[in-house]
Formats: sequence, structure tokens, C-alpha cells
Amino acid sequence: MSVGRKVVAGTAFVAAVVTIATGVSGLWSSGERSESSPAKQVRECIAQHGLARASDVQARGRNTTVFSTCVWPAPPWADPDGYSEIIVREDPGPGETEASGVSVADRIDASCTELEVAYSFGKQGDFDRRPPFEVIRGQIVTADEFGELWNGDERALPFYAERNEAVVLRTLSYWLDFVRCVAAR
Repeated sequence: MSVGRKVVAGTAFVAAVVTIATGVSGLWSSGERSESSPAKQVRECIAQHGLARASDVQARGRNTTVFSTCVWPAPPWADPDGYSEIIVREDPGPGETEASGVSVADRIDASCTELEVAYSFGKQGDFDRRPPFEVIRGQIVTADEFGELWNGDERALPFYAERNEAVVLRTLSYWLDFVRCVAAR
């Protein structure tokens, strides 16, 4: 091979290496280190709101649970930084006994209009993770009927259901696994 061809081949090789290195460094710079990356936005949201992870569950008092989430881009129901929270307060339901099936009421306060909830059931050695169901703010549904509208008299509730809350009636044999927003309407 002549010297001229070696120089051309060497130059082509160097150009290829530079092109690859530039492309790879471009990929690295557009990854998590980018100022506007979703991962960076979520990390900032987690730090700002004192969460342990992007989806966090915290107890507030004896009967209140807060489901907090940081996501990016921010969905319509979230704060501008991607933070949203759903507050679930456990209150007595209209039934006086477990046999009524509605002795506990989960009152769900969220900034979205449509929620997905999932419960588990456990009693006398039986355990079952129930399929999730959707509930819309303003509805009163039952957990044992997988989110079917409750057909009882609202005046039987020991509280006034707010228009902006969803209520899930259940017994102590059910416990809430998760609740999350799915639509803002």
C-alpha cells in the first residue's frame, strides 16, 4: 500500500472514530444528565416534597393515608413540578357490623376526576388480591362488588360525602393496596 493510500485510510479511520465519539457523547449528554430530562425532573420533585421514591405511601395519623407521586411530564391533575397526592381517610361506614359489608368508608380526595383503586381481601386464612376497578369523584361504590355503585341511601352514611371525593365502602377484611389517578376529564 502506498503512503498516500495509508494517509487517506488513516484519515478516514480517524474521522470515523471522531464521528462515533461525537455521537456517543451526544447520547450521553441527552441522557439523565440533561437539564430537562424526565429523570432529573422526578428527582427534583422527590427532593422538593420529601418523598422516599417517585411513588410513596405515608400514614398521617391513625386513619389517613397519603399516596404521593412525582412524574414527568406532569399530567393535568398534578402540580407544575409533577407532584400529586391522593388522600384516603378511613371513616365508619353505614353498616354497623362486618356482616353488612359496608362497615368502613374510604373517603378519597384527589385532584383528578377518575381513579383506579385496588384492594386485597383476607379473612380466616383466605387471601385474595382483587382486580383494580375505577371510581369517579362523586361516586359511592363498594369494594366487595369490584366498584359497583352502592345502592343504599346516602342519608345512612355517618358523614356528608363531599362532591369532590370518591367513597369506597368495605369491611375491615379489605385493605387498600393502591389508588392512582387515571383521568382528569
